[in-house]
Amino acid sequence: MNSVLIYIKMAALIMIGKSSEISDESIQIHSGLGYMKSEEVERYLRGLCEGI
Repeated sequence: MNSVLIYIKMAALIMIGKSSEISDESIQIHSGLGYMKSEEVERYLRGLCEGI
């Protein structure tokens, strides 16, 4: 049981890192417009930062 929880926590850490990379890259693709509150990318990044 404990080993399963360790794998779940490891997967969660990997997903947080990957989602952070993807959010950062999408903001760069939108060339700064991703920082505007009206954009969906900004909401994803803000949600990611609040979750950490």
